[in-house]
Amino acid sequence: MRAALAMKVGGKFEIHDVVIDDPVGREVLVDVKASGLCHSDLHLIDHDFGLPLPAAGGHEISGVVAAVGPSVTSLKPGDRVVACLIAYCGACARCLAGQTTLCLNQEAVVRGPEEKPRLTLQDGTPVAQSVNVGGFAEQVLVHENQLGRV
Repeated sequence: MRAALAMKVGGKFEIHDVVIDDPVGREVLVDVKASGLCHSDLHLIDHDFGLPLPAAGGHEISGVVAAVGPSVTSLKPGDRVVACLIAYCGACARCLAGQTTLCLNQEAVVRGPEEKPRLTLQDGTPVAQSVNVGGFAEQVLVHENQLGRV
């Protein structure tokens, strides 16, 4: 698939062929139908926020669920969805109290360093996803907690 990537700070978004993995666990593969451009996306290429590069920008997306991981409970293929930049585990004390913006375990929505990356360049270089979405792409692979059904 193709994606617009930030390759270096101070650069521009560049179109690259990217390999996207199959969904695992609670991940959802979404065919992106629309993506907004936010100032935070522009800041991604203008400033070093510590996000590893290359990185796919974009977090304001809408699309259609193409596939789901085996543990997904809230979505199914064909559902129309929008993404949310807020990552939350759904199980910590703050999430259970309805304070998902204060989640204590936001890492629960991403793959760990020992796992295969969600996105890679053709040569195997990992591609980061801005706010775990990376919506400047033909598809995204995100945790179900960062998606809302329309």
